[in-house]
Amino acid sequence: MRFDDTDPETKRPDLEAYDDILEDLDYLGFEPDATYKASDRLETYYDHAHELIELGGAYTCSCSGEAFSELKNSGEACPHREKDTETVLEEFEAMIDGEYESGEMVLRVKTDIEHKNPALRDWVAFR
Repeated sequence: MRFDDTDPETKRPDLEAYDDILEDLDYLGFEPDATYKASDRLETYYDHAHELIELGGAYTCSCSGEAFSELKNSGEACPHREKDTETVLEEFEAMIDGEYESGEMVLRVKTDIEHKNPALRDWVAFR
């Protein structure tokens, strides 16, 4: 069971609901093997992001949501997609350190930019 409590701007976590959900699962006869809050695992997520960046599978992007949406919907690559690994790592660290305003910089996972489903084209992994 994983509770995502890492995006309070979109939806503030309701901590009481976590216990209620676990009680409901128990009532239904289910018991999770483990229970996690995403916020307790951020270092693990950061480690995976660093590894993905080093493998060339992610990049930092400062496009506005509208600009990226236009690129994505037309099957065009983001101009930030080919940044060098060192720059991406530096910008990702700056994101973690809070040096950017919310939405100013994101980390995108490189996918097939021509995928038939635009929602799967270079999606956001970290904000």
